[in-house]
Amino acid sequence: MTTPSTSRINKTAPGVPKSMGDLQTRFSLKDNSDAEALLKAWPIKEAFHYYLNRCLSNQHSVVEELPEWQEVDQYLLDMRMIPRAKRRDRSLKEVVEEECFNAPYQLMPHVALFVLRAESFLQSDEGTRFDIASQMYDTKQDKEFDRRWRSMDLLCFLVGRHRPNPT
Repeated sequence: MTTPSTSRINKTAPGVPKSMGDLQTRFSLKDNSDAEALLKAWPIKEAFHYYLNRCLSNQHSVVEELPEWQEVDQYLLDMRMIPRAKRRDRSLKEVVEEECFNAPYQLMPHVALFVLRAESFLQSDEGTRFDIASQMYDTKQDKEFDRRWRSMDLLCFLVGRHRPNPT
């Protein structure tokens, strides 16, 4: 399997899902109804709703490019590497949630939180049916990278559907 693209992620970048068929292919799902079910899954809807309220309602963020999945991965690694004393034994998700609270209109913490929530869903009992693509990888790290990449593609797809049309 090829590695994730390093081009800027936006709604017109090659490889970023633009249709339900693209989303189905990206997640290796059986058919479009599975792609629709992924979008209707409560954890995905809730994660995107939170992102939508903070980032797409802020006009400055609407025109910003979403970060590359590698940038999100590095951000999450940096958050994970915060010394334990400073983290106060909180989970990575809790640390990122605090960053979202402290920087409500910064794009990266909210993108990272969406990705964490999407990854958590894909690994849950309910979400494993949508996590077929990561089964192609042998190592845990490769599976995590793939989930992160697909979570960013999912966010990009959802943002592309909710951006206001230019007039």
